[in-house]
Amino acid sequence: MIFSFKYIDIQKDSIIVSTQKEIAQRQKDLAQKKKYFDYVNSLAYKDKVIKTSQNKKNP
Repeated sequence: MIFSFKYIDIQKDSIIVSTQKEIAQRQKDLAQKKKYFDYVNSLAYKDKVIKTSQNKKNP
């Protein structure tokens, strides 16, 4: 009986740890995506894209 309770506790702990790792990874991914979207929405990026589409050299 005690063994089964200990086993359940270990399972819960492993689920909690894996969930925390997944949350940390998702937060990291979201931060990277936010950084990318901030760059894509910047004026410098838009200017670069416009100049490229008009076949002009971008300094």
